[in-house]
Amino acid sequence: MDGHTLRETIGHVRSKDFDEKYGKRKFTEVRRFENFTTQLPSNKRPKRTDGSEYRDNTSNLCSKLLHVLFVITAVSIMFMCCVRLCVAILRWKTQLCNMALYLDTGKLNASLHSRVFGQHIALGSVVFTLASYMSDPHDAKPLVLSFHGWTGSGKNHVSGIVAEFLDSAYVHKFIVPLHFPHEIDNEIYKSQVQEWVKSNISSCEINMFIFDEMDKAFDGVIEGLKMLLENLNQSLQSNTKVLIVLLSNTKGHEINSYMYHALRTGRHRESISHEELLPVLVSNSLVGSIWYEDLYNSGLIHRLVPFLPLEKNHVMSCINDDLVSRGIHPEARFVERVVEQMYFFPDHNPVFSKTGCKRVSSKIDISM
Repeated sequence: MDGHTLRETIGHVRSKDFDEKYGKRKFTEVRRFENFTTQLPSNKRPKRTDGSEYRDNTSNLCSKLLHVLFVITAVSIMFMCCVRLCVAILRWKTQLCNMALYLDTGKLNASLHSRVFGQHIALGSVVFTLASYMSDPHDAKPLVLSFHGWTGSGKNHVSGIVAEFLDSAYVHKFIVPLHFPHEIDNEIYKSQVQEWVKSNISSCEINMFIFDEMDKAFDGVIEGLKMLLENLNQSLQSNTKVLIVLLSNTKGHEINSYMYHALRTGRHRESISHEELLPVLVSNSLVGSIWYEDLYNSGLIHRLVPFLPLEKNHVMSCINDDLVSRGIHPEARFVERVVEQMYFFPDHNPVFSKTGCKRVSSKIDISM
């Protein structure tokens, strides 16, 4: 072996011994250094010169953008779901409201004609007016009907049948002599009648208010009622229906007189029309103004409904109907015996019942 080869061999051996001796230590120190640098804050770490820092920043930016896009997408989906849910709830509430505001005037008409006798004008007026009012979804005013006629002619009976077709929770009845008895409390009644009605109006429902014996009402009740109707004409919502029925004996004598003379001339009862009797209802009274004059002239009463006096055949129909409702088969002899206990007028030609069908039930009790 020559000198050059010997030197290379010795150098190679030395290098191998050095690596075996110090290589593991060098590797361990490098790993310690790298672990140390990763634990340093980002602003104190040794800067990389191989471009990896730029790649890390780009990767972080992309991650943030993807996160933002995910959040925006999630919020958008949630917003659209909320909108669809709100629309569905609104449609559901509208359907429920439409169902609550539905009145089957066909069945109401059939029920009235099968249970009320001798009142072709009243039944036609009530059904027609109610059907027009309920079929107009944009009518945001209360409907006011004023029933006029002799005692026992069926005013309370008709209003009661109408109430049967509504939810009883939204039907309210005031008897004037009972709820508004003292004239000295006129000012109190003026505000009371407004508060009582307004506080009992429910949205999305048919609300019915019956005022009985309005001919006995003091000025405070009439004024309060006028103020109430004027206010409701401006504030009532189209999804709420309010029916106000005013009952009184006012013009009962005039209606009876007109009917008596019409029958004496040979006219049929059913030939008399509402338009024919309307002048009788709006004519001035001989003893002063009538209680509903201002309400009617102001357009707050939509229809004056006349109830005709009942004749003997109508009273007999009432007796038959009462017996059937008790589960008793009506016999002609028994019906005649009950009719004989009733009083009719005028004395020289008794054709009209003094109490209509009002006392039929009690007379049946006595006769049984």
